[in-house]
Formats: sequence, C-alpha cells, structure tokens
Amino acid sequence: MCCRKDERIGNLFICLPFKNHFLLLTTRKKEDATDSVSTYFSLQVIYARRAYGISPPKVSGPPDFERVFRAQVNCSEYFPIFLAVVWQAGLFCHQGLSAALGLLYLFSRYCYFVRYKQSSMGR
Repeated sequence: MCCRKDERIGNLFICLPFKNHFLLLTTRKKEDATDSVSTYFSLQVIYARRAYGISPPKVSGPPDFERVFRAQVNCSEYFPIFLAVVWQAGLFCHQGLSAALGLLYLFSRYCYFVRYKQSSMGR
C-alpha cells in the first residue's frame, strides 16, 4: 500500500495491490480512505467466497477462507471507533497530525490483513 498527497487539488492517492495490478483510489477525506480500505477487504472476502464456493450466509469453510473472512471482520469491528477518534483528534488537535496517524493506522490494518490471510505455518 502506498499513499501520496497532491497539494494542488487536495486529493490523497492510495494504491492497493489488486490481483496482479494496483488499484488506485483517490480520496478527499479521511473517511473516504477508510471506506476504500474497507472496500478492499470486502472484495477480498468476495473473491475468497468465489474461490472456495461458499455461499454468502455461511461463514465457515476451508481454513483459508475463514482466515480471510476473520481478518475482514476483525478490521471492520474497529473502523467506527477509529473514525470517532480521528474526528475528535482533528477537531481538538492538529488536523495534519490526525490525518497522518489515521493513514498509519490504515496501513497497519492493511499489513494485519495481509499477514492474517497467510497460514499459521507461513507466519
């Protein structure tokens, strides 16, 4: 995952690996960056469901699918708390610092997701 801010137009560019390519996401707010990362995690669950033939109501299956599903759920459980903390930090502290720490948190969640997807033998 890479990030770059374009000062001329105020956009934040986020690159996420997507199959054999990179998915470029453009955001104007921290909430959009959070939505983009959350969408990426959800897409990974959809691809895992298709790969292992698991219909949407089911949440159990092969261990590889369960790791992807659990990693996505673990990340999505903390996104509302993360947004509330970032909003409060932006209101009462420096907005640039809160945005930088928010991006650091999103990057750490991305790293967590990628590592959690791997088998326990590979970690």
